[in-house]
Amino acid sequence: MEHDDDHDVEMVVVEYSSSDEDSDSDSNVDSEYGEPGEHVVRPRVVTEKSPVAKHEFYQAAVRRQNCFFGLSMVTVAGLFLAAYFFMGLSFTPSNIGIFGDESALKGGAGEVGLDADNSQTEEIVDEEVVAMEESGSKAAKRAKREKEFPHIHDKVGQGKEWVENKNWWKKHAEEMDTSHMSKHEKKQYEQKMKQFKRMKKRRDKICKEHPDAIICNKDGDTDLGSIREKLGKNYNYEATGRGKENFPKGWPKEEGESKRDKQKKDKHKHNHDSDGEEKHKPVHKPDEHDNGAEEIKEEIQKQIRDKPVAEAPEEKAKEPEVKLPHTIVNTFTVLEKVDHDPSSFTQGLSIGSDGTIYETTGLYRQSKVRRINPKTFGVETSVDTEGQYFGEGSTYYEDKDGNGRLIEITWKEQTGFIYDAKTLELLDEFPYTTTPNKGNQGWGITYDPSKKEFVVSDGTQFLYFWDRGTLAEKRKVAIKRFDGRAQQSLNELEFMDGLVCCNIWHSDDIICVDPQTGKSVREYDMSSLWPANQRGGGENVLNGIALAKDHVLITGKRWDRMYKVHLPDWPTLFRN
Repeated sequence: MEHDDDHDVEMVVVEYSSSDEDSDSDSNVDSEYGEPGEHVVRPRVVTEKSPVAKHEFYQAAVRRQNCFFGLSMVTVAGLFLAAYFFMGLSFTPSNIGIFGDESALKGGAGEVGLDADNSQTEEIVDEEVVAMEESGSKAAKRAKREKEFPHIHDKVGQGKEWVENKNWWKKHAEEMDTSHMSKHEKKQYEQKMKQFKRMKKRRDKICKEHPDAIICNKDGDTDLGSIREKLGKNYNYEATGRGKENFPKGWPKEEGESKRDKQKKDKHKHNHDSDGEEKHKPVHKPDEHDNGAEEIKEEIQKQIRDKPVAEAPEEKAKEPEVKLPHTIVNTFTVLEKVDHDPSSFTQGLSIGSDGTIYETTGLYRQSKVRRINPKTFGVETSVDTEGQYFGEGSTYYEDKDGNGRLIEITWKEQTGFIYDAKTLELLDEFPYTTTPNKGNQGWGITYDPSKKEFVVSDGTQFLYFWDRGTLAEKRKVAIKRFDGRAQQSLNELEFMDGLVCCNIWHSDDIICVDPQTGKSVREYDMSSLWPANQRGGGENVLNGIALAKDHVLITGKRWDRMYKVHLPDWPTLFRN
């Protein structure tokens, strides 16, 4: 066949042989492709422009892209795994603390993950605010300007109408130059002008109807006498309720006395005897039809006069109440400095009836419960808390049978534990709640043996009181400082001489409050005990108070020491 250069496909005749059996069958069939014994085949000749070539090229490109993407994912996964296992990094908030430097990843009270980030952000903001105030903030500059104002007034504004005439701004408000104002300032100015025009229109309407009204005084009369006189004329003397007797100081009562008040006054004048001793006695009014009424009245009065009056028993003279001065005390006596485990993130500290020291520490997977020897201050027994719990405050107490127990609460897990004080064997666990909108956290706990109740803090301004037997909440009290402000961040607690003494988180203050009223009774500044700049970390804060027989034991988070302290201003502290 001839080859046509103008076409991409050529026709080829292919001869093939077959078996006899096949040839017999084919010989009986007329094929539209040719005579029997011939078969026509049209093979495909693939070129770059054909659809087949384009399809295959696309498939090859997709395979290459898939291979490259897969290789990239494997590489990235390998880098993460290498960082995770070999570099000690962790990429999920819940796993922070498993690897890496926990001291750098924990927040103020041992927070982790997003809580730690939030805590760190708050600390940074607080530091920046303090720095701004110390370096001279806008408020400081404004205060400085206020001090300089009299000088500026004398120098610049003397004799100026815009300074001495207080109504100058009202008259010239519409004439102010707005060319130098920003877009936002101009918008505010226009809004104020609209408001000013509405008020002016309303005032003009009132003045038209009532020309003598106070607001219509064009001279700006502010004489208090004239104002009082005008108010007095319009005062509603027939008003009822509490407001009817709310007269300003200096106003004569008779001027504002209503008819109803006069009627009451006249009625009480008839019903009350002028004698002060008998003014509350009922008076029998004589009636013209009541025969012998006067004689009965005189007989009753005579019996009353002749009746002997029993002398009231003499009351014992009360001892004068000693009122403590509302000042923060910063004087104390250090009796001794003793050793303390510097790895302990102290959250609870208390002393048992035999003098044994009990301590609970915090942080996830690091929390412990410990018995400490009061003579050597070495750890006698230490029990690890399960990793999912962040240990918090604890306190020693005796149950109804007189057995020594240790109760501990946790940070966010709403779970508490009760241990045997001698062996630290876990006896029981219990759920609890505190402040719901703060996550029902647990921070500090102490015990009031006189009322057989626990006192619990949760980092807010409230103290919660639980029954010893049922652990049910009995009440809660808001805590206030000497100056009346609410005190937040109440942390580790200790019950001392009828008061609840509280550590303040991120503060060296210890405040001792009345458990009934919540008012601060004693406040101590302990910043000089061990200065913060010597502790080696922002979270190494004071947090641990325990009352012994002759001293107060004080320590803090990751402190390498504990102090035996005496408080000279509290002489009754060790009396009991």
